[in-house]
Amino acid sequence: MNPETPLAVLSFFVAPAVLTNASSVLTLTTSNRFARAMDRERSLLAQIEGREKDSGDRLRLLVRLLRSVERRARYLVRALNAYYLAVAAFGVASLASLVGAVLQYAGASSAGAFAFEVAFGGGAVGVGGLIYGSGLLFLESRLTLLIIGTESRFVLGRLDASERR
Repeated sequence: MNPETPLAVLSFFVAPAVLTNASSVLTLTTSNRFARAMDRERSLLAQIEGREKDSGDRLRLLVRLLRSVERRARYLVRALNAYYLAVAAFGVASLASLVGAVLQYAGASSAGAFAFEVAFGGGAVGVGGLIYGSGLLFLESRLTLLIIGTESRFVLGRLDASERR
């Protein structure tokens, strides 16, 4: 990289900064999804509480849904951890890029090169965190759809049965 070209220096640490913002937005939306999952879990627990001795279809459905919501919450926590890692890694990459640019400009090319290697490593870890977290959100979304389908089939099955009477 030519240290005399400010745009080259700027472009080297702008990308991690932009990706930090993307990771932060994903972290916020995933946190909201996690909060909703916790609300749903508490609602299911309240519906189950006191019915432990019942053996009806409704109780079995609620227990099945509770287990699915717990699995959903685990996906979301793992995705949040991946996004937190990505934010930190992109922060390291941005800082290392800036330090590398300053070192290159000051003539310490070997130290500057090392800083850019650290920046590249941080960026790679950050991108990995984004990909992993997004994959987990994909799985969580599919699980949420299955939960909704399970509830819908149960309710519609009961309606169909009552209409046949």
